[in-house]
Amino acid sequence: MRISKPTLFFGLFVVISASFTQQILFYFFETFGKRQTATTLGIFFVLIGVAVIIYIFKQKIANLKKLCFCWLFILGLVLSWRMPIVAERIHILEYGLLGWLTLKDASKKYFSPKTIPFSLSIILVFSLMDEGFQFILPNRIADWRDVFINLIGGCWGMGLFLMSPKLMERKRT
Repeated sequence: MRISKPTLFFGLFVVISASFTQQILFYFFETFGKRQTATTLGIFFVLIGVAVIIYIFKQKIANLKKLCFCWLFILGLVLSWRMPIVAERIHILEYGLLGWLTLKDASKKYFSPKTIPFSLSIILVFSLMDEGFQFILPNRIADWRDVFINLIGGCWGMGLFLMSPKLMERKRT
């Protein structure tokens, strides 16, 4: 089992972006207002959500599986939207994508239950690197709660992958 270069680069981008994401977010807060920025991000994520749901319903998989996927997808979006800090909302989504990508890479040839702990460990490593990097940055705070939030996001993405039509194309062992 291994992860692909794009997944590795995305994980590193998530870690490195900790150095400038907050400044970009504050710029948007000052320019457009906190409420307007959060609303715009929300609309953007809703549009992505609608596109994903349309894509899933066009797939040739069981309707129950489609409904479960959509329920989990919408639940993750709603829970991330309820996070009090906008940056945490973004982290849920980033680590959700990282969870999807790591599990996809780990089960490239075939799916095995062993791929789940492997993917979780990759997400944990990136999350710890992310918080470690924030610990050494000025004006940033490392927090164990963020590691937990990142793991929740990663599990959300892994759960979505497990319900995805792409997994059905792979052999199970």
